[in-house]
Amino acid sequence: MGSNLINAIHDERGVASILKDRSKQEIQDILLNYTHKVNSKTCMPVTYTLLTYAICEHNDQAIEDILQIAEENDILEQVLGLRATDQLTSLLKRNTVYLFIML
Repeated sequence: MGSNLINAIHDERGVASILKDRSKQEIQDILLNYTHKVNSKTCMPVTYTLLTYAICEHNDQAIEDILQIAEENDILEQVLGLRATDQLTSLLKRNTVYLFIML
């Protein structure tokens, strides 16, 4: 299922249909613990949560699905918690450095 989620995010599709028949525990495990490792533009491997990966891929539908499903399962605060915030801050720093180097 993990590769289905990653492919959906990468292909600019939503993820709600993939998660719709999962138990609350499965959804919590997926949204809070599942990670995806990618090579960033700086050629360093980076591990993202599904939400951070959806943001990185500019997939608005997946972002909306993840946030809505998190809210429906009472884990929105955890999904938006420190880990995602740290990842987004790190991503912004890397992109800023990358853009500076490109200029």
